Amino acid sequence: MSATRIRASLARGDVELARDLLGRAYEVAGTLRVLGPSTASVAVPAARAVPSPGRYLGSFQVHARSHAVAAVIDVGAPDGGRHPPTVRHDGEERDQWAHRAHVAFEMRS
Repeated sequence: MSATRIRASLARGDVELARDLLGRAYEVAGTLRVLGPSTASVAVPAARAVPSPGRYLGSFQVHARSHAVAAVIDVGAPDGGRHPPTVRHDGEERDQWAHRAHVAFEMRS
């Protein structure tokens, strides 16, 4: 497994290749901000690679003890900085901040 190949595949939006290289879905963790009943954004540290702008299918998990739920993940185009992934999911999360959330990218939509 080559970290360079994984980062390059993410830069192209090829999360399927990243998944194949890792042997699991590529996942990022960050701070959760709830935007609505089934929509959230996840602030990901700048050092962490995020797939190129686009729409992806994957999963979303807030607590390590909770189950991951299906999600549609939108990564916006950078505008001088990084935009956090926006996640539309099938679960409910009522807390507004402070939870660590995990987003797994399975495939490009």
